[in-house]
Amino acid sequence: MLRLGLAALALWLALEVPYLHPHYTFDYDAGNFARAWERFDVAAHRPQPPGFPLYVLLLRGVSRLTGAPQTGMVVLSLLFMIAGLLTFWKLARESCGPKAGLAALILLAFSPLVRLHAVSQTTYAADLFASSLTGWLALQVWRGRSRAAVPLGLALGILTAIRSPGGFLLVPLALTALGRLFLRHRAAALAGAGALAGAILAWLAPVAESAGGWTQFRELSRENSMWAIRTTSVFFGGSPQLHYFMIRENGFFIVFGLLGFLTALAFLRRPPRLRRLAALLPKQDWLLFGAWLAPGLATVFLLHSNKPGYVLLLIPPLALLLAKALVWLEVRSWTAAVAAGLLVAAVVQILPYERWMRKDLPDIFYLALRSTPSILGHVERNQERFAAGLEKISPSSPIEVFRTYNEGPNISTVRVDFPKRIWLSRLSADDTTVLHTMYRPAGEPVPEGLARAWLCAGTGLPAWVAKQHPRAQRITEGPHFQLYAELP
Repeated sequence: MLRLGLAALALWLALEVPYLHPHYTFDYDAGNFARAWERFDVAAHRPQPPGFPLYVLLLRGVSRLTGAPQTGMVVLSLLFMIAGLLTFWKLARESCGPKAGLAALILLAFSPLVRLHAVSQTTYAADLFASSLTGWLALQVWRGRSRAAVPLGLALGILTAIRSPGGFLLVPLALTALGRLFLRHRAAALAGAGALAGAILAWLAPVAESAGGWTQFRELSRENSMWAIRTTSVFFGGSPQLHYFMIRENGFFIVFGLLGFLTALAFLRRPPRLRRLAALLPKQDWLLFGAWLAPGLATVFLLHSNKPGYVLLLIPPLALLLAKALVWLEVRSWTAAVAAGLLVAAVVQILPYERWMRKDLPDIFYLALRSTPSILGHVERNQERFAAGLEKISPSSPIEVFRTYNEGPNISTVRVDFPKRIWLSRLSADDTTVLHTMYRPAGEPVPEGLARAWLCAGTGLPAWVAKQHPRAQRITEGPHFQLYAELP
């Protein structure tokens, strides 16, 4: 069984190798972390609050070996994903048995969402690792093993320093487990809670001090969080349409993350019924799983989530429940179930979504593309076309960025990939919106009266810009971007 698991891991690694050396910055957050690699400054979003200090330190260390922060981020994603998968394997073996545990590992490892975030310039692989490790330790504490209390607190406190948003959403899980332990072993439970609080304060205090003190840091964090939440949540001023899009997207992402497990359900001997599913866990264990899932579900469906990586925190508990369902309802053939799950996962990763996408807005095909490793090649090709188009534009021409897609090119990625250019950022494509920020090479003044260029979404140059600049011509385009410039 161990040999089969290691063979599956070797095949998985072989499939990830082609993505290990990106040439361009992947998305907004990757741009922030690339700048934090040079200088850590939460107030300047290097990176965004609350800072991810341990991740930045790890990135600096790994990037010394890789030579570039982009490759360093990919290597960290791969390491976190391997650690997360191995931890999930241990958790699934203990909960479902060796055969079902191995099947769960394979189905999870080869899911499109996991394969994508194993080699992307994002921090979300750390969420899958954090959820798996915290869940495993919390289950030990929940079952009365007092020696696991302090490791639970320390581990989760450290994980919040790697990826704070995901780590903090796991605090209710840890406190629920420690709360039950408190009824029997008060000293151990208090020690675990103290370890959690101490580990969080150990990194939070110096980061807050570097940002100008607790008051300034709290305001920066609140402003960053509320800006995001207001764009998507109807409960905080967002439009019902955008909230609906958020719900639709996250449901889609979760399905892609659990695709192999959902396919395997077709091989059950007994049909799933609510009463049978309720018996998957002892009644008291549902409380722990509720604490594991509820904060993440509330965040991605009620508050804010605009990227597939946000749901990785939810994937381990959901995958574990599905694996237990497969055992409880009796799979006719584990080999057939796993083979079918892998086949469906492979098919959805090779479909030509780029051919079917629309240019005007993210549609269902773009969501599918964003949920598979194919998005990495898509962004690299976009960036290559963009870089080729830039060569036709004078280096002294300011380039106004209207494109706000999360994946590059956007104002965050271009500042890293093309730092010698002059970049102008707008908050929207509205002609009444003033320029938000100007970025230029250090020490160089911005020349006036020069021809301009524009990086736009796939729909092209806004009509009011085209009217003001009749000499604007399209230089190049990709599936979701167009580059215009005033040429002589």
